Amino acid sequence: MWRKIIMDLDTEQKELTSSSSKCANCGSELFFDPKSKGLKCNSCGSIFNFPITVSNEKHDLNLSKQSFDTDNWAEENKMVKCQTCGATVVVNGLALTQECPYCGSKYVIEINNIPGLKPDCVIPFKFDKEEACRIFKEGIKKKFFVPSKLKKTFKAESIKGIYIPSFSFDGDTSSSYNGVLTRTKTVTDSKGRTRTEVKTFNISGTYDYDYKNILVESCTQIDTDQFNSVLPYNLAESCLFDNNFLRGYYVEHYNDSLDKCYDQANDIVKSSIRSGILSQYTYDGVQYLNIDTDYDNEKYNYQLLPLYYVNFVYRNKNYCTIMNGQTGKIGKGLPISPIKVSIVAGIILIFIIVVIILFINYYNS
Repeated sequence: MWRKIIMDLDTEQKELTSSSSKCANCGSELFFDPKSKGLKCNSCGSIFNFPITVSNEKHDLNLSKQSFDTDNWAEENKMVKCQTCGATVVVNGLALTQECPYCGSKYVIEINNIPGLKPDCVIPFKFDKEEACRIFKEGIKKKFFVPSKLKKTFKAESIKGIYIPSFSFDGDTSSSYNGVLTRTKTVTDSKGRTRTEVKTFNISGTYDYDYKNILVESCTQIDTDQFNSVLPYNLAESCLFDNNFLRGYYVEHYNDSLDKCYDQANDIVKSSIRSGILSQYTYDGVQYLNIDTDYDNEKYNYQLLPLYYVNFVYRNKNYCTIMNGQTGKIGKGLPISPIKVSIVAGIILIFIIVVIILFINYYNS
């Protein structure tokens, strides 16, 4: 069920009554402001509200009949392709600059038409770039393996807000299965000799598993491991797509098709079903496990997720790290202190040696 967010208006806030990106008071550009959840003029500070609908509604999944609803999505935006790194980025049609948010290259070419699906939902940025820099600096202080010098001297060379494309999937499954598992047992005979016995046992049954909000990224410059490192996103805060959320930010167009992302989601579902079935048994190994799964009530939507792309220099080396624009969680890509790694490895090694010595002394006593 959709619900409207009614925003409180003060003397500096007004309703946005037109599609213009210009401030009605001074004529300057308007940008989406995460704090007020409205469009803010960076010149005079005026804030203009627009209707926001919280929604995470999904479409019935039919890969053979995709709906390509572009309407004002294509009319109010344009797409550029970076000739340096290959990223395909959607920018607001009234954007002041055209550069790649990932590599900073000015060598971008404009593509007239935005192909494919229009976004269904967007999670708006929760904080602006200035706050993002503060959150990032505080966040790396909590990471033990990050070099202490970086924690003290961190300064972002650039920080850019990017909405990254993803598909979210729901569905119900019902599986029947059969297989053979093994269980290892150590047996001691009357003479004190031990031997290992491996016993097999058959399993079969049914298993129901319902999944919801499985996210699959569809980026060119961010891989699955990087994406997973900033999860989770709270999809309960998803809003019905509105171009106003994009003002002042970049949007990467999806790189992988809906059916390819569905295949990735399906692999996650299959792995969860297998793990769920095996978790019901006590076993040491799997000889084989056959699973036959029926899928029902499958749904999807196309989500835009907020991400900050943070560039900084440490010891004359460039680093690019991502941060969740909703929660502030920092992803992979930070430099690691070799001294701290060596200290931890040394402690672990000493612990292992002590355990071995205690073990030997115990059995020799």
